[in-house]
Formats: sequence, C-alpha cells, structure tokens
Amino acid sequence: MIPLLLTMLGLPFAAAVTLVLLAPPRESARWFALTGALATVAPAVALAAAVFTGEGPTVGPDSPVAPRFVCQIDWFDYASADGAPVSVNLLLGVDRIGMAMSLATILVTVSCVLASWNRPVANAPWFYAALLSLEGAALGQFAAFDVVSFYSLFEFTLVPLYFLIALWGDKNGAVAAKRSFIYLFTASVFTFAGLALLVSSVAAAGLKTPCSIPAIASWLTEHPLDPTVEIAAFCLIAVGLLAKTPTAPLHTWLPGAHAASPTVANALFAGVLLK
Repeated sequence: MIPLLLTMLGLPFAAAVTLVLLAPPRESARWFALTGALATVAPAVALAAAVFTGEGPTVGPDSPVAPRFVCQIDWFDYASADGAPVSVNLLLGVDRIGMAMSLATILVTVSCVLASWNRPVANAPWFYAALLSLEGAALGQFAAFDVVSFYSLFEFTLVPLYFLIALWGDKNGAVAAKRSFIYLFTASVFTFAGLALLVSSVAAAGLKTPCSIPAIASWLTEHPLDPTVEIAAFCLIAVGLLAKTPTAPLHTWLPGAHAASPTVANALFAGVLLK
C-alpha cells in the first residue's frame, strides 16, 4: 500500500512539472492535465478500500493519532541538551479523515480540469500546472503525519493559489492575491511559532521523535506539558488555522479572494483548502 500512497502523492507534482517543462499547446495541455488528474483516482480508490475496511494501523496503535500504511523517511539526528539522540523523521500515511478529504480533492480537481475544458485559458500549461500543484499539496497535507511536512505542504498551497488568483483571476486578481498571500503568510508565522514551541517542549521533556504527530499525541497523554506552554502553543497555532479556515474576525481576506478568483480556483479553494 505504501507504493500506492507515494504514487497518489507524486503523480500531481510529476504532471505539473512535466507540463511546465514541455509547455505543450492548450489542447495537449488540457488532455495531459486531465490524464494526470485521473491517474490519481486508481491508487486513491485502492487506498480508500483498504483504509475503510480496517487494514492497519501500522504505527502508533496506542496513540490518539494512528495513521495506516506509514512511510517513514529518516531525515537527520541531533543530540539534545543532555546528549540524548533526537530523530527528525518525515512521516506519511493515511487515516479515514485524510482519505476522505483526498478523494474529495481528486474529484474536485478532475471537475476543475473539465470545467475549464472549453474556456480560453492564457498560458494553459502553467494554468494546469498550478491546478495540479495545488492538488498535490492538498493531498500531501492530508497524508502528512509529521510537523515538518505538514507545515511545509500546508503553507505551499499558498503558492499555486496565489498565481491562480493573480494571473487568471479578474481585473482585481493581482491585488486580491497579494493581499491574501500577505495576510495568510503572516498568520502562518504564528502557526510556525506554536509548532516550534510544541516540538521544542516535547523534545526537551524527553521525546526522541518530537516531529512525529502520532508520537507527540501519545507522549502528551502520559506527559502533559506545563499549562502555560500548552495555552501558548494552542493560541499561536490557532491564529494561523483560524485565519485559513477562515473564522471571524480573521476572515476579512476571503471575500476579495473569492470574488477575484477564477471559477476553478474557487472550487478548489472552497471545496478543499478551507476544509
């Protein structure tokens, strides 16, 4: 199942890069984009069948967060202040919520390609590459079970979304894209600070894999943090998440972005990213 997981996550990015490098004409670009979007269906359905029939989990059965079919990539090790080894690992997997959102992402992406089929699109290869990159980042964040890859992919969605609004939106697209990007990027700084506080706190307390979300969840059930640290981490992380949800009063960037976005960007925006 791990090869299927990696295939599902890698295909949209591979298709996007190929579109940019080959720069085919519009008709070929749309067929290639549709093929790339449809190619993710088979591995996603196979994974979903295994997840919803209860296979696994393979990591953290004693943790509140227990992904299945986990792929762990050892990134680097370092010594903590007391000399104990600490490992930073990238962890990819699937659970039922993430799998359901992944299926929704693939469905919406295929629909977006078809919705733009007969519409004139300037610089079509880059347009479809942005769509597929956004799909890949969304799928990746639903499959990310470590702090580093989750945060990286969560924030990377801002990049293709920015270009979809700025380059293919209406006359106010550039302004709306810039405003949204600055607003959300600023909010993400708070999330980063909160995650950094959480990771450094559990590492200092003795957790050897402080970036693993299942390990953090399991560790905190037995080793609660100081309430001051818990509240600070929660508030910092919440600022970024509430801004992206978006929840009042951190929602003021949304109306302009929705109004200026092309229809297909709004579909991914409202149908996937805000969820």
